[in-house]
Amino acid sequence: MEFEVRGRNLTLSDPLEELVERRFDFALGRFAGEIRRVDVKLNDLQGPRRGAEKQCRVEVTLRHGGSVRAEGSEEQLRDAIDMAAHRVRRQLGRRLDRDARPRRGLPLTG
Repeated sequence: MEFEVRGRNLTLSDPLEELVERRFDFALGRFAGEIRRVDVKLNDLQGPRRGAEKQCRVEVTLRHGGSVRAEGSEEQLRDAIDMAAHRVRRQLGRRLDRDARPRRGLPLTG
């Protein structure tokens, strides 16, 4: 599973990158065999109208095609990361569960 962390309007330190990787590794670990790549984008949305808000966006690219995206926005960056990790774990679980379910076709008539 490849992992990339990028930051915008904030300093991306080694400890912050390690925190993000650890958090998403924990959240997505049980799906590791299905994941090709995890892209995390951190952003500080400070501005005249936005206030002091931090954002974490994540996109998980699957080995067999497709992707799952989620985001979290909170006042504290750690909380935004936790929210995004929780949301992407839940969405990925639903997606993989849905894909694994056998499809019921219409009965054949002749």
